[in-house]
Amino acid sequence: MPSPSRGCTITMRVAASAGLSAASELATAAASVGAEITALDMIESTHESVVVDITGNTSGEEHGQRVAAALDAAWWCRGPENE
Repeated sequence: MPSPSRGCTITMRVAASAGLSAASELATAAASVGAEITALDMIESTHESVVVDITGNTSGEEHGQRVAAALDAAWWCRGPENE
């Protein structure tokens, strides 16, 4: 697998169930498929959920899709279509 590159940066907005480790679990999910996390921005936080922008480097479009799929597969995440 090619290495992540600054030329292939993506930002994903993710809504997840609230919890003390929600942001770190999101970063772990993205990193588990090889994303190089460069920023985590907390957009919104309530008692029920958090919305986080995750920015990271990937090795290209296909890798970015794998990162998005890893976040979508997490049971505690919900995309805009599920809100």
